[in-house]
Amino acid sequence: MGPPRNGRDSEVASAKIPNDDLREGNNPDEPSHAIRAAEVVRGQINPPPWNQNKALAAAEVPAYVAWMHERTCYVGQTKVTPACETVVPGDPNRLVSTGTSAQDNSPVYYAIVGLPTLFLSGDLAIFSMRFLNVLICAAALAVMVMQL
Repeated sequence: MGPPRNGRDSEVASAKIPNDDLREGNNPDEPSHAIRAAEVVRGQINPPPWNQNKALAAAEVPAYVAWMHERTCYVGQTKVTPACETVVPGDPNRLVSTGTSAQDNSPVYYAIVGLPTLFLSGDLAIFSMRFLNVLICAAALAVMVMQL
């Protein structure tokens, strides 16, 4: 594993960091939030530190969620295309141990957006999580506009 960024190492279960060459703060954080959402809907509200990196919270989530870090293999690399993405090894629905840096965020939002991971799988679950996020943001915006 590469050097820690802001005191935190990779959060992937496989210990491979696809974006080691990125400067601090440039890593996509969607995987951390997806992991947090998938763990919260499975009842992991206050998880203990992850044994592979105590700065992160432990999470037991489906492999396809933990594998989201591997899907960012092209980020920050101008000569690499998204074709570098690989499939989840083994059963993508098996629960795996990983870590997340989003452990300090309120579980309320994550409990809502993580719901699709309980009954959907793979890309459909990930896109459904994003869609729920859009609905929450649209509702919040609508309430704010109505207050004007």
